[in-house]
Amino acid sequence: MDRTCQSCGKVFKYPSGLKRHASRRTPCNKIVPPALTKDEAQKCKYCNRAFAQREGRVRHETTSCPARPKNNETVGPNDIIAEQSLQIQELREQMQQLLTERAPPQQAIQANGDHATVNQIQHQEIKQENHISNAIRNEITVNVFGQEKVDHITAPQIYHLLMNAKGAADPGVQALLDTALVVFSDPAKPENLTCYLPNKKTSDALVHEASPTGETSWQIKPIETVLSPMVQRSLDVLFRKQPYGHEPGLPNQPDIVSCGEVLKQVAALESDPSLAKKTTAPHGPLRTVLVRNKDVLARANGGTPPMAGEE
Repeated sequence: MDRTCQSCGKVFKYPSGLKRHASRRTPCNKIVPPALTKDEAQKCKYCNRAFAQREGRVRHETTSCPARPKNNETVGPNDIIAEQSLQIQELREQMQQLLTERAPPQQAIQANGDHATVNQIQHQEIKQENHISNAIRNEITVNVFGQEKVDHITAPQIYHLLMNAKGAADPGVQALLDTALVVFSDPAKPENLTCYLPNKKTSDALVHEASPTGETSWQIKPIETVLSPMVQRSLDVLFRKQPYGHEPGLPNQPDIVSCGEVLKQVAALESDPSLAKKTTAPHGPLRTVLVRNKDVLARANGGTPPMAGEE
């Protein structure tokens, strides 16, 4: 047991002597620290903070120093440094514990006949997912603009398309728009996504074309030169695939007459130049197909639509 007076440094043989000494009516003489050197004169005796002027140091020591002793306790700079070091060490241990808790377990697991850590397996899974995504993307070969494959489009599909357009404000335009969506913007047929509008406000579209040597790439074209071929391609599909009433898959009593009425309005769009402007105008209804194709192509292309000059 320590029998040294913390104030004056006197050592007693028995604890009772130290107790009697501490309870004396006249306080013992405190140990006077050695005189400070000139370099150390303006450093706080409690926290070692340095000051340019004596007045600043005195004001700090007597009023604002957080390490200033209370109740006649003796606290020196070494005690402050030791306490701060302990706090820093505790913080480091807490950080290390958090990192250890958040780290994935490193137990060995069997994978493909070899032992690997969880991190390695997760890395392999990510690589496998990327490989599958790239394989899907590589399997899609986009057709040349104007040569979209339409064998999958059936007469019953056109029948329902025409019947839905019958109740529209302009059945001919609606039927043409719906046909263009089926031909050029079917997510199930990404190979037919041969044109799109990179920006809603732009007047240029990107189309997938073939060069004289047979190489294909995405080229910038004025939207007017893109909409007209889209209309012709859609008209061709609409009339070639129109229902006649005997195709498998049609209702028992198909309304072929109503379909014919809608087709007449579609034909008028082709024969009447004033009506044709409704479908080929830069801001006409078919523009929505090009706008839609940007998002559809982005999903099919792994997040980003193809750019000009790409294959």
